[in-house]
Order: sequence, then structure tokens, then C-alpha cells
Amino acid sequence: MKHALALSLFTSLLALGAPAVAKSHAHPKKPSALSAAKPVAALELTGAAKDAVPPEVQKHARTSFWLAADPHVPLATVEGKAIRSVGKRGKSCGAESRWATPHSLWHAVDAWGQTAGFFELASSEAFDVTSCNEVSFTARAGKPGAGLFVSQDSGYTPGESARYAPTTPEKKRFEHFLGSMESSWVNQTPLGKAVPWGKRTMFFQFAPPKDASFEGRVDGAGKPVQRPRHWVVSGGPILTIAYLGEKGNWKAASVKAPLGLADSYMPVAVFDMNGDGIPEIVVRASDGPTYADRVLALDPSTMTWSEAAESPGGAAL
Repeated sequence: MKHALALSLFTSLLALGAPAVAKSHAHPKKPSALSAAKPVAALELTGAAKDAVPPEVQKHARTSFWLAADPHVPLATVEGKAIRSVGKRGKSCGAESRWATPHSLWHAVDAWGQTAGFFELASSEAFDVTSCNEVSFTARAGKPGAGLFVSQDSGYTPGESARYAPTTPEKKRFEHFLGSMESSWVNQTPLGKAVPWGKRTMFFQFAPPKDASFEGRVDGAGKPVQRPRHWVVSGGPILTIAYLGEKGNWKAASVKAPLGLADSYMPVAVFDMNGDGIPEIVVRASDGPTYADRVLALDPSTMTWSEAAESPGGAAL
């Protein structure tokens, strides 16, 4: 009976075939993104593929460990509501045993925080500029998503997508608003080819949580200030985060200064990393020679966004 079971299991494993490979570690002279790698076959997480994805990643409120999208180096740890950087460029990159162990298991996450695939760490390569091992993966099931990865043993639980579909008038007003912002902030023509605004923009929404420090505020006309529900983040030569005001006009909440490139900032994902009901923004920032992923978090009391974590990044040197 034992021999028959073993033979049956062996036959089943053979039938699954070899996994597809999705490598995306950065070359020292050229930034990489998982989207530029050989595409992974699209698999729906059903049947045997679904069974291959351990469910415990969705069940326990344990520390979450995140890898950046470009390149795959530590991005952040999430402990409770706290989001923290793991390392610092050229100085530290955390314990390699935690994030660069061959055959360790990771979940790929898409641009809205949903689990997209299940991956195994295949290899790593060290680069002096960042003092980090940049890793690559082998796909076990599913898709690479946005290129972000969370450890299989983490407590991350995907929430409802924050994606928002703006109306046509809202989109047109934002396009005009963004043009005004960029003409105000960018003094010189940035290097590189301009990216159409629609391809570097993500509209999102969430119900703002109650905050005692915000209650009772009034505007210049004495009317109560309503906390915004609809938001947008747009990259390009500057990073613009704005909200939809009461009269349908877009208002700037946070702006990051130019870094000299036409695509200095590119949104990667918008989703709730720490389960507090407010999505975080993951954005790639580059000045040309160097690049890194950053996590931006909202301060509910001021409705402004600031950096919560940054990866050691990569370099094109």
C-alpha cells in the first residue's frame, strides 16, 4: 500500500511539469523590472495551482516582509500598523537569511494588493553600490503581478481593492490640473521620453477613518471641512498626489520635486499594507544613476503623504 501511494504521488508530480521561470534581478548598468522579464504563463489559482498556495499567509496577524519591485531587495517590514525600512543604501540590507534564502516561498502581489501568484526564490546576486543581494524567482503558480513580493509566512491579508474609476469630467479636470502642476514645478525639460499621463496615473478611493484632530475643522467660509474619499497618484517628472474636492476640482495633497527624468516617479501599487483601512502608495523613484521603491503613507490628521519606508534600491553605474 505504501509503495502504491508513493508511486501515485510521484506520477502526479511528474504530470505537473517544470515551473516557468521569471527572472528579474537588476543588471548593474540597467534597471530591471519583472515586467521586462520573460513572461510567466498565466495561471488561474484554481485546482492544483490553488492547492499549492498555502492559506496561512491570509490567516495570521504576523509580521509581513516585503520585497521591492525594482530591483527585488528588501522594501519594508510591517509590524502591526508600523511600516519600516529594512536597510539603507550602501550600509545595510537586513539579514539575508530572511529574504535571500534559496527556495524560500513568496506571494506576488498586483497593483491593487491582491495575491497574483506563488513564487520560489531561485537565486541572488550581490551588488556593491547597494550592499544588497538582488534576487530572482521561479514561478510555481499564477502571475508576477506588480513585481512586489510578500513572504509566504507573513500575516498580510489582501483587503478590498482601492481602485477607483473616475468619470470622464473628473479625468479631464485631472489632466488639466496635472499639466498646471508640472508646468509650475518643472523648470527644465526632463531627460527621456515623456510617458502619457494615463499610463503613469492610478485613481483610488477609501473611506477616511475618524480622526479627533481633524474633527470640527472649517474652511475660510466657515463650512465644515470634508475629508476626501477619492484620490489619485501620478508619476512622471514629479510625483503628484491629489484628492477630489467637494466641487469636483482636484487639490494637491503632496508633491515630490523633480529628479531630472521624464519618468523619475512611477506608481507601482496602491493598497493597504498594514490593515488600518488606508491604502499606502508604492512608487519607484529614479534620478538616473540610482533608483529605489518607496512606500508613502497618509497622515489622517493633515491629509498629507510622507515616506514610511524605502528600499536600498539599485544602480545603473
